[in-house]
Amino acid sequence: QHKVWRGATGPPPSQGTRDMCDAWQLSVQVTGASRQSQGALPRPFMAYALLVEVKLGGQYAGCVQFAVSRRFSRFVELHRQLSKDFPGITLPPFPTSQPFQSSVDPSVVGVRIVMLQKYLAALMSTPSVCHSEALYSFLELNAAAQIIVSAV
Repeated sequence: QHKVWRGATGPPPSQGTRDMCDAWQLSVQVTGASRQSQGALPRPFMAYALLVEVKLGGQYAGCVQFAVSRRFSRFVELHRQLSKDFPGITLPPFPTSQPFQSSVDPSVVGVRIVMLQKYLAALMSTPSVCHSEALYSFLELNAAAQIIVSAV
């Protein structure tokens, strides 16, 4: 089990739901990885499991947890987008992939889980980045916010 990072607090994750609560706290944990294949792709890949927890305050006080699955390539895309969106901010170093190593090798996966957890924690500790549309989209926070609003 990996350490849960608790960080970002602030306005709710969607512009349309900013009055949803007085405060929220976001936690993200990389909980593991699973080997997957997609359609006609001959090579399997790893999908990294993220547990996203949103603690709500105000009249909607409570906690919502949901799982998101992301390939390593989606983390790469997130890093590129954040680099483009925040050119003046030094982003945390992105976990590199090792050439000639299989992405489904258990030793590679174990190291990546730890490095991706550290990467997400560093992103979340950067105020402008932790409230960015790119990160919200990556974590599916806008969709979660709509579900929360419709449930109350």
